Amino acid sequence: MEEQNNFFTENQEDNKQKNQDKFLKILCYLTFIWSGLGIIVNLFLSVFFENYKILIPEMNFPPEYKDMKQMLLIMMSAGRFYFFISLLLNISSFYGAYLILKMKKQGFHFYAIAQIIMLMLPMIFIKGIPFSFMEFITTASFIAFYAIHTREIRKT
Repeated sequence: MEEQNNFFTENQEDNKQKNQDKFLKILCYLTFIWSGLGIIVNLFLSVFFENYKILIPEMNFPPEYKDMKQMLLIMMSAGRFYFFISLLLNISSFYGAYLILKMKKQGFHFYAIAQIIMLMLPMIFIKGIPFSFMEFITTASFIAFYAIHTREIRKT
């Protein structure tokens, strides 16, 4: 009878570990997608910054996107260095998720530090930009989810 209880308990723990592994993989893949897009965008903006700075004021946007031009001009006021730092932070975030996927707990530190700096970066480089509460919630959620699963990495 005790053997059956041990088997049942071990089976439950295995199922719990598999579900946690799936959730961790989903988090990592979402980070790969988002950071990968950030790497591509910030690479182009860093390399071709002067071209974009000239091109954006000349662009014509449809009426429903009238605020888009102003937003892009505000973003470009941050300068090339802003996009270069964003590029490095996205690479760090991507690398952190890669390490986490490989079950290395130091990946959490790469990811969390990069995300926290990315959250503050616009306020440092762009004058008058408001704090994005939605960005804060998203970043805090991902860091919290990774933190929970990093604890599980330590147990294995």
